[in-house]
This record gives sequence, structure tokens and C-alpha cells, in this order.
Amino acid sequence: MTIEWRAARLALHPFVIGFVERADAKMTGASIEFPFAIPVIHITLSEAPGPGIAISSGRTIMRTAPPGGVPQTFVIALGFSGVGLFLPQPASEALNRFIDIDDAFWSFLRRRLCEAHDFATRAAIVEHVLLARIESSNRLVSASFKAADAIAQDRWSGPIHELARRCGVEERTLRNHFRRDLGWSPKQLLRVARFNRALRTLHPRPWSGRGAQDVRLEFFDDSHFFREFHAHAGISPAAFAAAKTRSGDAMLHRLLSD
Repeated sequence: MTIEWRAARLALHPFVIGFVERADAKMTGASIEFPFAIPVIHITLSEAPGPGIAISSGRTIMRTAPPGGVPQTFVIALGFSGVGLFLPQPASEALNRFIDIDDAFWSFLRRRLCEAHDFATRAAIVEHVLLARIESSNRLVSASFKAADAIAQDRWSGPIHELARRCGVEERTLRNHFRRDLGWSPKQLLRVARFNRALRTLHPRPWSGRGAQDVRLEFFDDSHFFREFHAHAGISPAAFAAAKTRSGDAMLHRLLSD
């Protein structure tokens, strides 16, 4: 499987942070889908029943996916404020599942993407269309969205009370807004974001790049790292790295069965 990635222009921040495209992959067995902290919009580029567009505000738990192919998909990586902008329901309703988007705006955009010839062209189309929508929305970004984006985008890994102070709200207020607006608790989001950094650290061919610091330094010791990784992935860190090395699979949040 090939994966392409590009960061979004700064003019789209904090609503849109980047774009990913993955080619078709054939899977003969089940796969494991890992938790992820960054909200996403999936746009299927191949013919498929239904709207072909779905949004998720993240996943707190792993799940096993049945055998089947992974279609060519254009993925828009969002900030949490982007979920608030593009989804009519609260972001909490899109946690741990994908919600189909079926309206004229997104159907038009999907047709444009299906007609484009390459990833660079599709990314440019999405940037142009979404920038116009963002500029016309005049939507303010709430403190809870700002705090969630700081965690999910690896800009914050410290205490919640200090994050609340920097956002200008009480810690209790921030925690209540997280649960109401996002469905996450701050601690859940911190743990999943740290787990996602661990995936990037361990992946032998990380398409998203490695961080400047090994994420294992964020844990008390090796046993703490093992327990946290296994709790989110259902396998050990060594098993994840070995499986990716054997298969050459570039996907970060999914593990194909051997």
C-alpha cells in the first residue's frame, strides 16, 4: 500500500491540518484498527454504495475489522474545531464511529476528487473549496477545541490543570466541556495521543515522520510503556513493529493479519 501526506496551508488552521491518501489494499484476513486522536473525514475515491464520505472525531478503543479490501481513500485530517464546523451534530456523536455525510456540498467535492488525476491535485481542490467554506463561517474556536487540538496534535502532554490555565478556564470547566462537546475526557485524549506517538516511534517505515523525542521517555518505565501500548493495541510493541517489518505495510492505525 502506498500512502501520501501533505500538511494543509496555514490559512485552513485550526479547522484542517492535513491530507492523506492511501491506495487500494487487498486483505485476506481480519485487521486490527487502533485508537486515533485526530478527527478525520474519509472520502472514498472508488465506486461504492452510499454517500462515500464519513466523518469521525476519533476512536478511544481498538476494534477488529472483518476481511476485505481497503478502498482508495482521500483523508482530511481535522482539528476538533473542524468537526464542529463540518458536522451539524456535536463532535461527541462522531466519537468511536464514522457518520455518513450526505449533502450537496460534500457530494460535489467528492465528484471533483474522483475526477482528479493525482493526490496533489485533489489536495489543492480540497484546500480551495474548504477555505471558502471556512472564511464564510465566521466561527469562533472554543477553549475546549483549542485544548483538544493541542493534545491531539502533540503540542501538549502535560497536566490538565496547567492546560486549562493556559486556555483561561477552570480545570473543572474544561473537563466538563470536553465531555459535553467532544465525548472524550482530557485524560483519554492524552493517553490515545501518546499511544499514537508510540506507533510513529515504533513503525519501521513511518510515513508521518518520527518525533524529535522517543515517546517511551514519556512513560515511568518499560513496563508502564508495555501496559499502555497493549491496552490500546491488544498486542505488544515488539509484535507491532515485527508485523509491520514483515509486511512492509505503511498504515499507522491499522494492522493487517498475516
